[in-house]
Order: sequence, then C-alpha cells, then structure tokens
Amino acid sequence: MRNHLKILAAAAVVGLGLQSAPALAAEANLWGAIETRPELSSLAEAIETAGLKETLQGDEPLTLLAPDNVAFEQLPSELEEMLKKPDSKETLAALLRHHIVEAALPTKSFDGETEVETLDGSKLTVTSIGDQLMVGEARIRKADIAASNGLIDVIDKVLVPEGLIVPASGAE
Repeated sequence: MRNHLKILAAAAVVGLGLQSAPALAAEANLWGAIETRPELSSLAEAIETAGLKETLQGDEPLTLLAPDNVAFEQLPSELEEMLKKPDSKETLAALLRHHIVEAALPTKSFDGETEVETLDGSKLTVTSIGDQLMVGEARIRKADIAASNGLIDVIDKVLVPEGLIVPASGAE
C-alpha cells in the first residue's frame, strides 16, 4: 500500500511537470537524511534539543532549509550560547521552525522572487539570481536532497526570524 501511494504521488508530481519523482522515491525521511550527513551535525543536534525530530519524521511534505555546520559557526557567540541553554528550548524551536517550509518545493519551481511560508507562520523570500538561489541572505549551497517526506536545501546561513524573543535569564 505504501509503495502504491508513492507511485501515485510521483505520477501526480510528474504530471504537474515538476519532475521531482526521485524525491518522493527516497527511503529516508527528512530526519534520517539529516542525521546521516556530517555537514549537518550541528543542525541535527539543535533539532533534537528543540524537540522537532518528530516533525521531520512525519508524513506531511516539507522543505527543510538546512544551515550547515559552517553556518552555525557564524552565529554571534551570544546567540549561540543562549540557544544552548536548557531554558531556551522554545526559542531554539522557533528559530528552527523558521527553516521549515510547509510543502516539498523543488528549486526548479522558483523563478524570480517567490514567497514561501514557514512552520512558524512567517514568510521567506526565495530569489533566483542567474543560477544562484537565495533565501533571504542565505545562499542555497546544495539543493533538492531527496527524502521520503520532502526535500532538503543546504544553506550557508542560519535564518533568524524577525522578532525572535531571546529569554532574559542569564543575560544582563
């Protein structure tokens, strides 16, 4: 039954001209795909800490804008330290939900400027500049990594949502 649904979904996507059937045929879910990539180990650790692992294991099709380890290293040290504190779990979860789009969107579907909605309810602008794709100020380094429940686009910056509430504890 599960393979039958994959075939139907792949046929529907190909019928729409999106040609992303390989993404639907992938065996690992988004979490499994992240967890096996060494360049995404900081993201995997953050996802586990924030309690979002189950979100990436679900059936809902998603696109994960995945900051690589270098992107996490570029965070201001105060923000990085704050996000590691146990009482910052919800802030970390909000930051990570800002990297998850509520649809599996192959990069071929972006032309010019396209607005996408993230799980935190905010909007991100994806801009196509020649053969480069930008999400806000982040450049997509590796696009359309297939997972059974969506796609991963590796980006070179952590996207910090406007108005991110930083907990007051420990900061003075």
